Amino acid sequence: MKKRIFTIVGTAMLGFAACVCTIMYTACSSSDDSTPTRTNNTFADKIMGKWMCTIVDEKHSVTNYYYVLTFVSPTKAYRSFSPTMFQKMGGLWENQAECKANIMENGMTITNNYGTNLTSLSEYTLQSMTETDMLLVAKHTITYNGEPIELPEHNYERFKKITKDYSKDIIGTWEGQITSGHSDYDDGKRHRWEYKADGSYVYYTQEDDGQWIKYDDSYANYFVDGVLLCSRWKNNGEDTENREWWEIETIENGVMKWTAVRKNDSGNTYTVSFQMTKVQ
Repeated sequence: MKKRIFTIVGTAMLGFAACVCTIMYTACSSSDDSTPTRTNNTFADKIMGKWMCTIVDEKHSVTNYYYVLTFVSPTKAYRSFSPTMFQKMGGLWENQAECKANIMENGMTITNNYGTNLTSLSEYTLQSMTETDMLLVAKHTITYNGEPIELPEHNYERFKKITKDYSKDIIGTWEGQITSGHSDYDDGKRHRWEYKADGSYVYYTQEDDGQWIKYDDSYANYFVDGVLLCSRWKNNGEDTENREWWEIETIENGVMKWTAVRKNDSGNTYTVSFQMTKVQ
């Protein structure tokens, strides 16, 4: 959401565990050690699919720090993450960016290079895992121009399995407003969002006479990975790019619901909800 008096979105560091992807699969061998077999019960097998990090050190992370890892094969994964902290380094905007990794029996490493200046290494050790939940000890190292970037220290990251994909369902025009909590980029009024298939969107405000007016954005982009909605926009005449994430709870029968965990100036977290209806 956005209101027309903008505050800069808080620097998103925590999540950048954002860990990056690449996966090397250690397969079981047949008796002649020549034909790999799959038991469907190894860590490499169980981790296939889409996972979203929402908990850091057993505390619910704010939604702007969420990130998604999608494992599609023993050697390929994708990551979605777009923290504000890297805007001065080229504006990292990862929409299912292809990554590499190395999966071991009880953990993995994920590495990625962003051109020649920015690299990251994420090391995970498995603590527990079910079909829908995964707890890992995580260590992240990020370097820019050869210099390490200081990140907040933490130990545990909890991921939940994502089975929904709203990337196509969101396309179209939606009208609605906040239903609970407070959003930095919202004025409490009804607005419209037109999500296009090319990854851009148009934001509308309503005049007193009921007419909908397109807001004057220099650009407005979004992507959806599973249930995570990531948006960025810049207003004409403004120097700052704004970013905001939401978790899509549901899209059913022409009604879309969002939720997000935010943090106030005192450091306390709270939940925000939006509801909107598709415009025919």
